[in-house]
Amino acid sequence: MRSRHVAMSLAEFRLLPRDPGWKYEYLDGMAHVTPRARFATVQVGVRSRPLDPPLPLRRVTRADQEELVAAYVAAFADSVEYCDVAPEEVSRSARENIQAFCAGGRGEVLPSSCVAIEEAPAHPVGVVAGAALVTRARDGRPLLDMLFVRPRWQRRGLATDLVSWSLGELLTHGETMLRSRYHLANEPSRAWHHRFGFTPEPDPSARAGQESQEARRRRGPSRHVP
Repeated sequence: MRSRHVAMSLAEFRLLPRDPGWKYEYLDGMAHVTPRARFATVQVGVRSRPLDPPLPLRRVTRADQEELVAAYVAAFADSVEYCDVAPEEVSRSARENIQAFCAGGRGEVLPSSCVAIEEAPAHPVGVVAGAALVTRARDGRPLLDMLFVRPRWQRRGLATDLVSWSLGELLTHGETMLRSRYHLANEPSRAWHHRFGFTPEPDPSARAGQESQEARRRRGPSRHVP
């Protein structure tokens, strides 16, 4: 994916619809539209969901590492998260992120992490068609750290099945909530999270502000001493 740089008048630029995930700038007769580093944090309740996956699902193992890297690159090569990034940099980032995940560097790896496997004679462990990688965040809550599906398996319900499988595992371990994050400019991810049932996580700063207001009401009006 590439940023958009389009020649237009200032009047036309002002009429462009604005998406909160993108930055809009105008310079020398050109509109420059680039992604912002803005993410939404959402959550969904843990419960059992029906499963009808098009491929076998199983837990992630260390033997999957190379296949996870390949699937990550295939899924994210043309995504907004890597807008304007060279292919070799996407590959480097994929390897670093998957290695960090497998080593526990992104949080404790939970057994609810799973992969969808496509059988292939040249791959003893099979080809990873998609993965839902779940970690325990610093606050102790489960986090859908990474979710990706190879392009040829996208829009076939595989992401939904992967996360539904993960929710089933989380349920057996007594978890009640799964958090996730997505880039605001990633429209397919935003739409999928909404369809699956993820809702915005309560804003801690808003809660703190509300609690502060309640505390002020309990104290009564302040007094000013000249």
